[in-house]
Amino acid sequence: MAFSILDTPVNCLKLSSDYYKAIFHLAKYPGFETEEKLIFFLNNQSSEQPIHIAKRKAIEVLAQLNCKRAMPFIRVYLDSPDPYTVESTIWSLQELGCRDKAFVRKVSSLLCKPNQNHRFLIQALVKMEAKSEIHIIRDFFNNPIASQAAKGACIAAFSKLIGDKSCLDQLQDFLKSSNQNDRQSAVQDIIDSNSINLLPRVLEAPISPFFKCRAINSLFTEDLSPEKNQGINVLEFINRVLIDNPSQISNLYHYGSTTDVNYLINQLLNTDFAKSYGAIEILMTKDIRDLLPCLKKLWDKLTKDYGSIYFLTMLFRDIGKLEKHDQNKIKKFLFSCLGNNWPLFMKFRPSAIISLMMIDKAMCKDYIPNWLDEKNNPYWACRYAVLMSIEDSFNLDEIIEFSPIIQTLNRDSHRFVRAKALQIASKF
Repeated sequence: MAFSILDTPVNCLKLSSDYYKAIFHLAKYPGFETEEKLIFFLNNQSSEQPIHIAKRKAIEVLAQLNCKRAMPFIRVYLDSPDPYTVESTIWSLQELGCRDKAFVRKVSSLLCKPNQNHRFLIQALVKMEAKSEIHIIRDFFNNPIASQAAKGACIAAFSKLIGDKSCLDQLQDFLKSSNQNDRQSAVQDIIDSNSINLLPRVLEAPISPFFKCRAINSLFTEDLSPEKNQGINVLEFINRVLIDNPSQISNLYHYGSTTDVNYLINQLLNTDFAKSYGAIEILMTKDIRDLLPCLKKLWDKLTKDYGSIYFLTMLFRDIGKLEKHDQNKIKKFLFSCLGNNWPLFMKFRPSAIISLMMIDKAMCKDYIPNWLDEKNNPYWACRYAVLMSIEDSFNLDEIIEFSPIIQTLNRDSHRFVRAKALQIASKF
C-alpha cells in the first residue's frame, strides 16, 4: 500500500500528507525493497510541497534503517535551501556514521548562513568532536547577531572540545532570560559542558521541573557522594526540585499581593512558566477559600492543560480550611493526575503524590505499595516522591511499617530511588 502511494502522481493524491504517512509507515518494514523505494523517492526532482516534506521524512527513515548506501543520495540535501531539510540531513548522516572532513567543513560553513538552525549546527560539530572547527565556532560566538541559544551552544562547545570554561558563567544569565526556550536551552548547555557547579542556578530557574530533573539525572553518576560532586548533596537537590517552593525560584515577573486573583489564576495557563511561577507564589499566600470561586469558574480549562495542572497540584498542598465536599473534589482531582489517562512521565505526577501525602497521609497508606512498584509507576521521580513523602509525613514507628517495601527498593533500576530508600532504611 505504501509503495503504491509513493508511485501515485502528486495531483492524484487523496491528501497532501499521503506521501509523508506512507514513508512513516515504511520505517516499520526494513529491507532492501523499502530502502530502494525511499532512495528512488529522494531522487524525485519535483519541488512540490507534499514531495518536499516527504523527502525530509525519507532522509530520516533511511537513517533509522541504517541504510549506509543511501548516504550519497542523502548528502546532496546539505545544499537544500530549506533549513529543516538541512537539519534532517545532518542528523541522518551523523546517525549513519558520517564523520569525514568534507562533511565537518560543510556543517561549519553553514554557520555563516542566516537562515540555519545555528544551535543545532554547533551541537552537531561537538557530537563529531570537530576541534578543527573551534575557530569557526568562536568567530560565530563573537558575532553580535548570534542568538542567545546559539551562544549557549558555543559555550558548551568550548568546554567540551578544548576545555575552555572561561565563558560558563554566562549560562547563569541565560537561565534568567525572558525567553523560555533560551532558559531551557541553557540547562542543556550546562549538561553538555558538565557544569555541575551551575546546578544550584538551574534549580532557581523558572522552568519546568522536567528540565531540572534531567539535569540532575545527567550530571550525577553512580557515585552520589558530595565529595565526588563538588560538595553537592544530590538527594537534597532532588527534594528541592520536587517540592518546588516558588519562593526559591528566580522571579522574572513580580505580581503584587493586591493583583487580581482572577488574573493570577489565568496566568497558571500561561505557556511561559516564569509567569506561572510569579502567579503561584502570590496565590499560595492567599486563603484557599478566597480562590475557590475563580478556580471553579476556570476548572475545565485548568484541568486540561498540563502546565496549569502542575501548578494546581502545588496550590492544593494545604486545603484544610475548605468544606469537606470541596476537599474531596480536590483529592479526586489529585488522584486523577495519577490515572492511566495521562502519559506515565508527566511532570505533575510526582507533585500530585506529594500533595496527596500532605493533605491525607492516612488515605494514601493503601496506595503506597502500588506507587513504589516500578512496573506500575515507571517514572523514577514518582517513586522518589513517595519515599520523600513517607520520610516527611510519618513518624519513625509509622515508617518502620513500610520497611519491607522500602528494603525491596535496593533492586530499583534508578540510582536516586535506591539512594533515597537506603537513606530511609538507615533510620530503622
